[in-house]
Formats: sequence, C-alpha cells, structure tokens
Amino acid sequence: MKLIDTIRLEFSPLIQDIIYLDSGASALTPNVVLDAMNTYYREYRSNIHRGLYDFSERATTEYENARETIAQFIGANRPEEVIFTRGTTDGINMLAELLQDRFEKGQNIIIPVTEHHSNMLPWREFARRQGLEIRYIGLKGGILDELALLAAIDEKTALVVIGHISNVLGTIHDAKKISDKAHKVGALCIVDGAQAVAHIPISVSDLGIDAYAFSGHKLYGPTGIGVLWVNYTLLQNLKPHRTGGDMVEYVTLDTMEYAPIPQRFEAGTPPIAEVIGLARAIQWTQDIGWEFIQNHEQELIQYMWQQIVSRPWIELLGGEKSIPRIGCFAFTIKGIHTHDISYLLAKQSICVRAGQHCASGITEKLGIAGSIRVTFGIYNTVEEIDILMRELDSIYHKFQ
Repeated sequence: MKLIDTIRLEFSPLIQDIIYLDSGASALTPNVVLDAMNTYYREYRSNIHRGLYDFSERATTEYENARETIAQFIGANRPEEVIFTRGTTDGINMLAELLQDRFEKGQNIIIPVTEHHSNMLPWREFARRQGLEIRYIGLKGGILDELALLAAIDEKTALVVIGHISNVLGTIHDAKKISDKAHKVGALCIVDGAQAVAHIPISVSDLGIDAYAFSGHKLYGPTGIGVLWVNYTLLQNLKPHRTGGDMVEYVTLDTMEYAPIPQRFEAGTPPIAEVIGLARAIQWTQDIGWEFIQNHEQELIQYMWQQIVSRPWIELLGGEKSIPRIGCFAFTIKGIHTHDISYLLAKQSICVRAGQHCASGITEKLGIAGSIRVTFGIYNTVEEIDILMRELDSIYHKFQ
C-alpha cells in the first residue's frame, strides 16, 4: 500500500466519499489525534498543576511534554516561550493586550493588505488606542509588494505584522528579511503562521522574529487550541493582562505574585485534551516527515498549475508559477458568482471555500467580490484534482 493510501485511512470523513479541499480553513483530524484526546478523557481526566494524585500528575506531564514537543517543532530556544491560546486570533489579540502602552503616539504599524482579518483588525484597534499611524502595503503583480513593505519601515515604525503565508494567494513571504529590517529601526516583527505550520518547516529562532501565532486545527489537530510563541527576552518584559486562577504563585487580600513564565500568561483551566491532541498531531506529521509532505504537496501544486493553464477561463489570483507558494489556489470564473460555483461543487461532495476568506484587503485591491479557494492537505490526491476540474468544466459550460 502506498503511503498516501495509509495516510488517508487515518481520516474517517474521507470514508464518506467526499473530496475535501478546504484544509486552509480547517484541516481534517487523523484518528491517532482523536485517540490521544479520548485516552485523556477516559483514563486520566483531571486538571493540571498542583494535584498530587496520579491522574493530575499524568495530565500535567502530558501537558508540559506537549509544550516541549511544540517548542521543538517550531524551533524555539526554550519551551517557556510557548503560550497556549484558543487559536491564532486569540493569540494575536492576547499579544496586542500584552503590548499595550509600550509605544508612543506618532509611531506607525506596517500592515500588508494581504493580511487575514485576525492579523489586521486587532492591530487597527491597537493603533487606535495607542495613537499610532497605520501604513498599509499593497500588491504588485498580484502579490504582496515586499519591496514597498521594506521601504515603508522607518525610525518611527513600532510594529511590522506579516502573515508568513497568505491564506488567499498561498504565497510565502520573506519573514526573515522583513524582521531584519524591522529590528534595524528597533521595531518588533510579529508573524501570523496559521497557514505555514502544516506546509513548511518553521524555525522561529532562525527567522529572528519576535512573536509567532498559529492554530492547531490547521495542523491536523483539534479546534480550540493555538500557540503564541514570544521571544523570551520580550516575554520577560510583558505584564499579564488576563488574571485569575493558575497564573499566580500566591495571592493575599492585598498582594499577589505572578507564576513563572509561561504559566503567568495562561489564566484559567486550559484546553488540556486539545493541547495533548495538538502535540500528537505534530508527532504524527513528524513521523511522516517533511520530505514526503513537501514533495507530495509540490506534486499536487504542479499538477494543479497544468490544469489551470489549460483552462484560460479560470482567472487565478497570486501571481506567476515561479513564485514560492503552498497548495492554495484562489480563482474566479468570469460571469459566475463564487457562491454558485461553491454550491454546485458541494452538490458533488467537493468541499471548497468561497468569498473573501477573511482577507478583504485583497479583494478590495483587486476589485473583485471574492474568489473560490482550493487548499490541499496531506491527504489530497491528483485524482481528486481531476474530479474537481471535470466539475469546473461542467459548471463553466453550463453558464455559457
């Protein structure tokens, strides 16, 4: 049996004879992850930290081991830099809370128009509260104008926020070069890694960035769990803004002392099963290996390009074939509404996404209402692309 066939057996929804091409929104979850979470609930369901009985000690060990697994996976220097959140959106909002009052009025934030709303709206609100200028960076040749972004960074720049990979265009941005320029002027570089972690190896240390956020559900893990990585030097200078249980060492009626990093940033009972599930998802992908994952995705990308080029009525977003990208293809078909295309594909059990994909800056700049987005996961095949294309042919001819 081929490895791809073994991989597909791990995903129960695929038994339903669907073609799932929406992993950019949320990837399917393999059975091994569900098993790990169910084992927690069935065998040692308890809260973490401070419990001296076996269940709690086991839960605590699994939880903190997961932090170590995730730290190694993203190339962090130490596990204490990993903070568990509810997802990328929650992590970025948390970071915006933590960075309050660190900047002066008149400074600026660099935000590309390609950003997902989760890495745009929190910083717009942050800028409003702090009195900072927003500098939007536009498109060139259908993709982010990185040269314009670099040129926009000046001595008054406080923050540069950038998606590691565009969730619409699929294009990979040079986070290291951007971070290097930001640091030359004393600015912070914050990266939304939601679309990257399942597709390319990540080393936050090598990137030289200040913070990195991602979600478990795009990495074959469960929903409701995310990671906010923050460089330890910066983290030491941040004061928690969310208080309550488990983030304090001790409390009196008049005083309190924060728990050590990172626990001080994880107020309340965390999503323990989801943390364990995310670590298991990472271990599962590591067992498969980056070589297979990337080679398989490149095979799908190249085949998808061939199919699109042979159909000139498909208008692809995201620039030319030579531009580095993951398996994310957003396109329109002139004269056919994106929701009509999505609906007709859904009638044939083909799952895609339609609309602005929470990145309305792109559609505004391109002057379109939205697009169809096809995103690949580790379980997709060339044969599924063939079925998709046959259905798109049928839809196109139906509307002529």
